[in-house]
Amino acid sequence: MTDFTSKYHNREDIIKLLIREVKKDVRAAYPELVLSPRADLMNTLLTVTEHTGEQFILIIDEWDALCRELDNKPQLMEDYVRLLRSLFKAGNTDRVFAAVYMTGILPIKQYGTQSALNNFQPYSMINPDPIGGCFGFTKEEVKALCQKYDMSYQEMEKWYDGYDMGAAGHIFNPTSVMLAIRKHRFDNYWSQTSSFEAIRNYINMDFDGVKQTIENLLIGNEESVPVLNYGNDRNDINSRDELFALLTHYGYFAYNNSTQAVRIPNQEVRAELLQVVKTGNRPELVRLIKDSDTLLEATLAMDEEYVAEALDTFHGQYATPRFYNNEQALRALVRYAYIGATGSFVPMEELPTGKGFAYVAFIPVQPSGKPVILVELKYADTADTAIRQIKDRRYPEKLAPFTGNLLLVGISYDRETKKHSCKMELFKG
Repeated sequence: MTDFTSKYHNREDIIKLLIREVKKDVRAAYPELVLSPRADLMNTLLTVTEHTGEQFILIIDEWDALCRELDNKPQLMEDYVRLLRSLFKAGNTDRVFAAVYMTGILPIKQYGTQSALNNFQPYSMINPDPIGGCFGFTKEEVKALCQKYDMSYQEMEKWYDGYDMGAAGHIFNPTSVMLAIRKHRFDNYWSQTSSFEAIRNYINMDFDGVKQTIENLLIGNEESVPVLNYGNDRNDINSRDELFALLTHYGYFAYNNSTQAVRIPNQEVRAELLQVVKTGNRPELVRLIKDSDTLLEATLAMDEEYVAEALDTFHGQYATPRFYNNEQALRALVRYAYIGATGSFVPMEELPTGKGFAYVAFIPVQPSGKPVILVELKYADTADTAIRQIKDRRYPEKLAPFTGNLLLVGISYDRETKKHSCKMELFKG
């Protein structure tokens, strides 16, 4: 359908052309039958079935291409709906078709006015079972590819995994996996697709809660979204929940059935979303990412004074009064302040200390010569103490597999003055 739509996108009679081409193929396949060129498509197929006893298996790839690319033409949409109903909701549907298989971004069953087509069983990114393993490459398939082409499975997992397909487990983005193998480089290949403009237009929608949700997702948290109640109509988005449910169907977010929440699945999507935000029309998000990028540059330049002052600003903007003076707020602050870093660094909070997680580490996503940034947080203590604690607890040894060099960043917060201090040291492994 994508090829057909691209070829005839300027034609108002595109549905008539589609019917004509299919009927032409049917007549060519059954030259011994007298098939009236004036008969509609369903009657043409029915005539073949009645004379031969054969049924058709119909496969439509990207059935919703017309809806996605020509959705500003209501008469065309009405004609398309009428065609689909004449084929799949007619009295002779079961006689003519042995099976009908359609692919698309959104389930046909709930797509706007086509909800009457409820005799299909939809499988989607939200409800994939029992064919979830067909949605992409499985872990076993990717491991075999990595071994064959001498690629790191751990890196492949970090960049392209993250979609939970129920009984099938996690799957990988197949196109990106193959491009990574072909180029022998891990990168964001999704931005090279046509979906970039679409996602930017959606995120630019002015709904309450979009900014906060994007921020929370970018720093690695889940967001509760009632995706199961969404009608899957991309032309009727009226709220934050409907927006993020749609983007989950598009594959920009992974859905967790256990928590009924969405999250960013992998580094590729995170990098894509950051680029979308940077070039979008939401000034508050653009400003946040720009300020975060500047903070990251200052951190890599070991500008302690600038980092401390920037954290003062971020703390005033993002910390609520309830959590302003505690370690939870300080950790959340660091994640927000370095939100722009998630395009080139992977945040990590997985090394336990005696009192839970005391630091945030940022691991470079590409071999770039950049060090791992290890941020130790001290509430009501000094930044020098934070640096000393990093060494005493031997954190650099635990991060040694990721890089040779680490940039140690000690951050402290004085609850009386509401000021931050910063101490940095380059640790060479």
